[in-house]
Amino acid sequence: MYAPEIKFFYQMKNLIIVFIFFLVVLLSITCTRKTEKIIGIKIYEYDQDFNSLVGKWNDMGINAAFLSIDLAENMSFRQILKDNNIKVFIIFPVFYNPEALQSDSSLYAITDKGRPAKDDWVEFVCPSRTAYRNVKIKEAEELVRRLDPDGLSIDFIRQFVFWEMIYPDRSAESIEMACFCDSCTGNFCRLKGVTLPDTCVKVPQKADYILNHFLRIGTTTVAT
Repeated sequence: MYAPEIKFFYQMKNLIIVFIFFLVVLLSITCTRKTEKIIGIKIYEYDQDFNSLVGKWNDMGINAAFLSIDLAENMSFRQILKDNNIKVFIIFPVFYNPEALQSDSSLYAITDKGRPAKDDWVEFVCPSRTAYRNVKIKEAEELVRRLDPDGLSIDFIRQFVFWEMIYPDRSAESIEMACFCDSCTGNFCRLKGVTLPDTCVKVPQKADYILNHFLRIGTTTVAT
């Protein structure tokens, strides 16, 4: 190795050592930085004195409020929260949408029993509908631009189940699964290269065939 090459080698070696040193220091600073603990409260409706309410929250150590869109639009309430250093997160339901379903019932998720995904007050849109998801994304963007919250609390971003009514004595088989609408079943068959038997005409028949032949357990698909 020539002298200039040796000199360059040691210069690069020293540069790498310095770089590693600063990287370690930066990581140590980042890891030891204290993060603020969020102590939040979720609220959908309130029509009384906001100052009194926020005063109680301060006594409780609340530093974040998860608000319905209606409450988040109340600028007087928002100013009181800001004055008290309480962050605002807007509750944004995704697939729970009774209004959309009332306008277009074809959006309903369908359970393995062939029923619309509805139980008591819980009503779910099929999560696989691309057009609907795009609309919700635009709604979220508009909400952030208009109300400028500290964040969104993404809610009901899952498949349908009325989990508040699922008690310990329930068996897995007794819980309706979703979604088995024509859109979901068709997409599944196309992606997996599956052809349903001619005997699978109704939704429960299609769901039964798919669950019995292509049930995913953890990361393994069981095909029988």
